Amino acid sequence: MVTDDSDDVVGVSMDVQVSSLLNLHHAVLKYPSMRRMIWKDVDVLDALRFYIRKYMKTTTTTTTTTTTTLEDELQVRQDQLEVLATTLETLAVCLQGTQRCKYKMKVLSHNKYEGVSELLSEILRTPEVPPPYKLTCERWLTDFRELSSLVWENLPECEVR
Repeated sequence: MVTDDSDDVVGVSMDVQVSSLLNLHHAVLKYPSMRRMIWKDVDVLDALRFYIRKYMKTTTTTTTTTTTTLEDELQVRQDQLEVLATTLETLAVCLQGTQRCKYKMKVLSHNKYEGVSELLSEILRTPEVPPPYKLTCERWLTDFRELSSLVWENLPECEVR
C-alpha cells in the first residue's frame, strides 16, 4: 500500500476508502467464501492494519482554527472511530470460520509474523478520545466494569472455570 508523509493513501479520497471498507465489510458478512478470499493476499491484511493504525490515534489537529469549530472536529473524530470499529469488526468476521483456510497461515506468517505482531499491538492500544469527551468515556467504562462484574457473581460455578 503506497502512502505519503501524511499517512494517507495516495490518490484515494477518504470517501472512496470508507466506501471500499464498507463494501468489504458487507461482503464478508454475506458471503463466507469472501472470508477465505481475504487470506489469499497479504495486501488486504495490510490495508486493514493501515486503517487501524491510522484511526486509532487522532488524525485532526488539536487546535481549532477559524474555519473549523470544536463541533466539526468532534464530528470528524466520531467518523474516524466509526471507520475504526468497522475495520475491527471486518477483521473479526474474516477470522471466524476460516480455521481450515490454507492461505491464512501463509498470510499470517508473512515476514516472520511481523504483520501479526504489528496488528496485535495496534489492536490492543486504546483509541484516542477528544478531551471534551475523555471524562465521560472514562465514567462509562467504570460504570460498565461495575455492572459487568455483577454478572460474573451470578454465574454457576461450572461456567466460571
